[in-house]
Amino acid sequence: MRAVGGKCDKTSSWNGAHSIMKNFRLMTTVDISPMMAELRAKLELFQVDTSRQIKVAEQRETETIYLRSAVKPYPPGVEGRDVHPSRRTKMYQQFPVITRWLESFVSRIGGDPGRATIVKLQPLGRVYRHFDRGEYYKTRDRYHLVLQSIAGSLLTSGDERMMMREGEVWWFNNKEQHEAFNLSEQPRIHMIFDVLPNGLKS
Repeated sequence: MRAVGGKCDKTSSWNGAHSIMKNFRLMTTVDISPMMAELRAKLELFQVDTSRQIKVAEQRETETIYLRSAVKPYPPGVEGRDVHPSRRTKMYQQFPVITRWLESFVSRIGGDPGRATIVKLQPLGRVYRHFDRGEYYKTRDRYHLVLQSIAGSLLTSGDERMMMREGEVWWFNNKEQHEAFNLSEQPRIHMIFDVLPNGLKS
């Protein structure tokens, strides 16, 4: 795994200003072939839980496998976005290669794992503009590992744009308004996960 330290100095023709990114930071690049081999053998698991694309309008063009999710039942009067504790789901054990990498990455950067999903965006699909609000998100960092993206993954955050490529791991500011685009006629797949940095309490 090749680490990229400090602030991201990668510029992109997609960002319009060719400036240092504030809302994106390339963390590392990894060999995704073992993870994709594991995932390709279990693509039917995208159909186990379809609640996200049904209930969340911005995610209606996606399919999701939940690896870690908020602990349920929620406390009385508390919404999911304000629930801090998370736990492994039944799907977690179905992906030992992917979750072993996840645990290693979180340990390396320092912190506690939060929620984690594998998200498939349909061909030429879009995640519509939104931001992740709630007490859970305020203290956690969001990361994307690009598992499959034939034409590259175009994401925006605030007034910045970035094209992410297969095998790249990005810190991403999900507290700004953001959206994502699949420019390919093949599905785009990311593992999206949160980390509570060391020194912060949920």
